[in-house]
Amino acid sequence: AEEASAAKTGEAEMMEMKAALEAMEVQREEAERRATEETSAAKAGEEEMMEMASLRAEALAVALARSDQLEGEVRQQQQQLQQYRQQQAVREDKSQQQQQQQ
Repeated sequence: AEEASAAKTGEAEMMEMKAALEAMEVQREEAERRATEETSAAKAGEEEMMEMASLRAEALAVALARSDQLEGEVRQQQQQLQQYRQQQAVREDKSQQQQQQQ
């Protein structure tokens, strides 16, 4: 009777251990799944950050090109204004000379 009782106790302990091992396996699989999801999310976040950085770099390049273009336009307008002022000065000089001659 004691042997039967010991066998049942041993069998019960084995079943408990088996159940505990199965529970640990489920927890391990869940942890692996979460780690995979977190890694995927981190990679996606990193890719998104790289894309944003790339877009910012592109926008800066466009802004710089536009700035260079505007700078060129401003220089051209300043030259035109300087030429206009020189022409006006020449006209005024001629006008004054004509008035003095009369």
